[in-house]
Amino acid sequence: MSQWSSPSRPKAVTAYLSAINAGIPRWLHRRRAALRELADGLDDAIIDLHGRGLSIDEAADRAVTESGPPSVVADAFTATLSAAHARHTALALLVSGPFIGGFWLATLVPGQPPPTLLAQMPALGPVVLASIVVSALTLLVTGPARLRPAWIRQPPHRLAALACACAVIGDLLVLGTATVTAAMAPSAVTGSLLGFAVALSSARIAVTQRVVRRDHVRT
Repeated sequence: MSQWSSPSRPKAVTAYLSAINAGIPRWLHRRRAALRELADGLDDAIIDLHGRGLSIDEAADRAVTESGPPSVVADAFTATLSAAHARHTALALLVSGPFIGGFWLATLVPGQPPPTLLAQMPALGPVVLASIVVSALTLLVTGPARLRPAWIRQPPHRLAALACACAVIGDLLVLGTATVTAAMAPSAVTGSLLGFAVALSSARIAVTQRVVRRDHVRT
């Protein structure tokens, strides 16, 4: 049993924490850590109020009331946790992009510079650029407040989902191109690297499309 749902806590507190937990999306795994911190804060408040003459139940009721409605607290937690998740997603895209791209370069146009691959797939360049730009914007809006551009109106989770959508499109483009090339001209593809490139792009598609779906559910 988790710390925040300990049976030693007053029922008012456990019910309050359960209501907040129900309002936070399950995929935000750090919600449990956030709830434990909130529970610890409520414990401290109850101890303080009890020391000032209130009964345990009275102290619990007051501590819960002063913490705010469960729906408001759950929304605040969701916004904070989803912003952190969006930041991690953007970082993962920016880090994985050159790594996976290098494998595709070595597979499809061995020994050639990136423009050679982009020339074969004109749509790939804009998609990759869009993913990079949106990922960078996600980092900006989830970074220090003084650096956040006021003109960006989209929430971090929406930006991260857009960056992921661009990454999915890019991976599908190179996977499609590799499939056609391997079928029509097997000698034009570096077979020893093809499996790694396909596996990496497929893994990124599996992860990023989940981010896109979660954003669609929230809209």
